[in-house]
Parts: sequence; structure tokens; C-alpha cells
Amino acid sequence: MNNSRYLIIGNPENRRVKNFCAELNSMGFPQPVIVSHLDILRDVSVLDSIANEPFLVRLDSVGEDQSVEHKLLDLGYPEVKTGHVAHIRPNRLAQYDHQYGEVLCPRQFHCGYEKYLQQLASVFEQKSRWRILNSPDSIRQLFDKRTLLPKYQKLGLPIADTLQQTSGETISSVVELKSAMLTNRWEKVYIKLSCGSSASCLAIYQFTENQSERLITTLLNRNNKWFNSLKVQRLDDPQKINRVIRFLLGEGSRIEKAMPKAKLNNAYMDLRILIINGEPCFTLVRQNTHPITNLHLGGTRGDLQQFLQRVDVGEWEKVLRTCRKIAATHDSFQIGVDIMFEPGFKTHRVIEANAFGDLLPNLRKKGLSVYAYQINEATRQ
Repeated sequence: MNNSRYLIIGNPENRRVKNFCAELNSMGFPQPVIVSHLDILRDVSVLDSIANEPFLVRLDSVGEDQSVEHKLLDLGYPEVKTGHVAHIRPNRLAQYDHQYGEVLCPRQFHCGYEKYLQQLASVFEQKSRWRILNSPDSIRQLFDKRTLLPKYQKLGLPIADTLQQTSGETISSVVELKSAMLTNRWEKVYIKLSCGSSASCLAIYQFTENQSERLITTLLNRNNKWFNSLKVQRLDDPQKINRVIRFLLGEGSRIEKAMPKAKLNNAYMDLRILIINGEPCFTLVRQNTHPITNLHLGGTRGDLQQFLQRVDVGEWEKVLRTCRKIAATHDSFQIGVDIMFEPGFKTHRVIEANAFGDLLPNLRKKGLSVYAYQINEATRQ
């Protein structure tokens, strides 16, 4: 039996935590200590009671738990209550009928999440014998597209061009967006909520000189509430389009030029590459009939070997170097990086990087699953 012991901070009933613990058990590791995000959000001192022993500390996602989301909204309220973004008071939130899939005040949630990460970082500073596998600061960086991608650009990494007004100011209205697109002669852009993940709150907007417009989005408005839909919406109605764009811009978004994506077997494709301990280890080809390739939105797994036969060897080596540079930028044992290729597979670009991009079932390397491979790498050092 390996004596290394894990401390896992996550949502205990979530499949991420359950699957990781199952791998630990199957590999003969001691039972991990599991502390829920909810318990810490109720009282951060619960971590003080855990001994300053040589734990391997894994911080997992806060997602897919409504009680955790509400606590983070509570934390974020003071940061947004005087602003123009959507916000909800803690006393109202307690009585709110929060429906499944509803997008509730994302900027407020993001502010609360950043505060929570700061609280965790303060505790970790006092636990000198804990080995933090993914630092709160690295998670904070990876969760803000507006600051993350420009950082990569400064490092010389290939990303999509971003759109702003000719004055250099951030675009904050539909009118400004249309004007900037016409000025730059960009007919199609991605509008990405700065703190969105898994393609949540994403829109692809097309606007041409003849004033025709179209929007593809994961957002659905129902009874004046916003939802992340598992079915991608295609909108042609200008009023509905404007409503989506106003919401995304109001909550803070990054606007990128929509670069044409390469196709494999007549389907759009991109890659999720999982970096573990500084090295790109697992690669998943994702494909769809439209450019949004996420598997939970109808995307399918593509043939990795077929892709590798299409891409130039030199370009693939550049992709691996890009991943290693990203890994060196963050204090995180694992990072999921999304990479796209332009037609012809001669040019790649970083779409984004993910703090919790390792939920990749049924992938194996050296006979090990993604979680087992991480465990093996973390405990052999």
C-alpha cells in the first residue's frame, strides 16, 4: 500500500470526487480526508482542525451543487451591489426558486468564488506540510478569460485576436459591438463570458455590412430567466439576439475573432489536452457539426490517430511546446488546455485553459485512467 494520503476539497457527492476516490481505493491508497466546499463556506475554520501533516491536497470544482453556488453568491454580493450587473441579495436568495440549469448572476458568483479562493490561500499558508496540487491563485487565473488569454499572448502563445473599440475601451453595448465589427471587417465573433466554463454563456455572433445577423448560443431565455441549454440555440430575431448580447456584455465578456476551424471527416474539431505535472499526457479529439464541440452539447469523440496523420509533425511539436509553456505559467498539477486548428492543420491557437479539465472518462495512458495516472505521477515524486 502507498502511504501517501490525499485531502480532497470538493463536493463529496459529485462524480469528480467519487471517481477520484474510487481510483485511490483501487490503487491501495489510504482513505482520503474529504472536506466539502459547503462546510468551508459555512465556516472556513473547519480546515484549521485538520492536522498539518504531509497531505496531497486536491482542490476540485465547486460546480454542480446549488447550495455551494448560493454561498458563493452570498460572498460576492458586496462586490456587485452598487454596480450595474445582475445581482441578488442574500436574504432574497434564501427564498429564490433557483431552477436547474439557471444562470444566476454570474459576475456576483465569480466575485464570491475569488473571495473563497483567497480564504483557502490564507489557510494553506499556515499548513506548511500540505502539498497543494493546484493553488487557489492558479485557479483564479484560469477562471478569468479577460486576463488569462492576454497573459498567454504576452508569452508569445497563439490565441485568437480580441475585439475592442478603436479608442481601446472595452465594448459594453450591442451598438459598439456592431460598429467595431464593421470597422475591423470581422463578420463573426465569439462572445465568451469571462468566467464561463464548459461553453456556458457562449455565443457566436455573425453580423455583416448588409445588417444581416445570426447568433448561435448555449443560452436560453425562459420567463425572463437565463438558462444554460444542452441544445445549442440558433437565433435570427434581432430582438432576441440583442437580449443575449446585452446580458453577456453586461456580465463581462471577452470578444474574439471567430477563426475558421479545421474539419475532420466533415465535422468541426478541436482538442482537449490534459497536462499533468508539466507534460501533455492525454489528448481528446472533440467534433461537432457546428464549431461548439463540447461533448455535453452534442459533440462526439474523434479519432486521435486520424488527426495525427493529418497534422504536420512540426505543428504538433509546436502544440506540445504551447502546452508546456502554459503549464509553466501556473502552479497547478493538472490543466486542461483547449486547442483549435485552422483549416489545413498548419496553424493552432489556444482557445482557453481549464483548472478542472480532467473529467475525461475512458481515456487511458500506460493502462491507467486519467485520475489513476495523476495519482501515480503525484505520489512517485
